[in-house]
Amino acid sequence: MVADKGKKSKVSQDEDSDHIDGELVLSIEKLQEVQDELEKVIEEASDKVLEVEQKYNEIRRPVYLRRNDIIKSIPDFWLTAFLSHPALCDLLTEEDQKIFKYLDSLDVEDFKDVKLGYSITFNFNENPYFEDTKLTKTFTFFDEGTTKITGTTIKWKEGMAAANGVNHEKKGNKRPLAEESFFSWFGETQQKDIAELHDEVAEIIKEDLWPNPLKYFNNEADEEDSDGDEEEEENGDDDDDDEQDDDEEEGDE
Repeated sequence: MVADKGKKSKVSQDEDSDHIDGELVLSIEKLQEVQDELEKVIEEASDKVLEVEQKYNEIRRPVYLRRNDIIKSIPDFWLTAFLSHPALCDLLTEEDQKIFKYLDSLDVEDFKDVKLGYSITFNFNENPYFEDTKLTKTFTFFDEGTTKITGTTIKWKEGMAAANGVNHEKKGNKRPLAEESFFSWFGETQQKDIAELHDEVAEIIKEDLWPNPLKYFNNEADEEDSDGDEEEEENGDDDDDDEQDDDEEEGDE
């Protein structure tokens, strides 16, 4: 009898286990259905965001062009903006700064289909350094997850390539700051997986400098930093005064 009870108990446990496993499988299947539905909503939302971005790119474009026309009337605008930018200033050698004086305009333009890529173009007046009047770097995105990077092969005038440091040997993958010409950046091209793609210079120009270069031309970023430093100094002075008052009070006692 005891053995029979043991068998019945084991059978009951097996049935409970099968029941729990069945409920778990059913819950996971339902969860997967909801997750699939959510993925569709997210994909639809992404498409809508791209549509809106596409629309406003077309609206922004003539405004950017009008802004460029005004910038052309301001001497050394882009040189000043670059030198005032905390991340870009170290990329310009002294020779680069001389070349930047011939920079007529900068242009960042998304492809008509924004998810396919963008280009960054530097337009130069005639200058003693290179034959080109337009230097462009383009980033093209593909569905399989790779990015094709192309750049203008600069036609340097005789003796100017070496003089401007574009033949420096690279050390590792990192660009040597202020040792190698900024213009070497146009030759840093290869096809990469998007996961590995990180062109910091392009990202800074596109996402930070281009939307509002006036901020850097006016040194507002430096002013904000200095305001913060002044506040910290004032707070520090207040703390020192408080400590001095406490010391005087203890002395009086």
